Amino acid sequence: MNSGPNVTERKLRNIQSGIGAVLTAGKTLPLHGANLDATALGQVVANALAPYESVTNDRQDLRVSVANRRSRETSTKELIKEIQAACLTTFGEASSEYQSFGFMPRKKAALTSEQQALKHERALATRQARGTKGKRQKASIHGTVTPQGTTAPATGSPGAGASGSSPAAK
Repeated sequence: MNSGPNVTERKLRNIQSGIGAVLTAGKTLPLHGANLDATALGQVVANALAPYESVTNDRQDLRVSVANRRSRETSTKELIKEIQAACLTTFGEASSEYQSFGFMPRKKAALTSEQQALKHERALATRQARGTKGKRQKASIHGTVTPQGTTAPATGSPGAGASGSSPAAK
């Protein structure tokens, strides 16, 4: 036997309509040890039907509320973005104030092994193209300072070209 809430509600509504059609002119129906007339039986059925009607009304209210929420969703999301941007510029992404508003700092994407290898190759290529040196290579390069007012001799003295900045060295 199918006895879901919709079936029960439909049965109660059928009983209500039957009360109005059958229990007229002083007719009664024996129920719970008493003879109930149309008014008394109608009240009993109405009390039993009340929770079902409440659910129906609540569902209708829910549909209206959900439709109202959906209609405002775009503007609400825009408001959240604006508040987040304001917090970002005011407090900074790493601040505790920013996180107190419920915003989390952006996470850097983890690189795959292929992306890491490509990144390393590009760094090496850039370093070679720019002629940059490591700290050990830079440590062996020393420049010389000539005193002001004197000129360096034109002959091959130890100070000429000792800075290591010739075009071939780069």
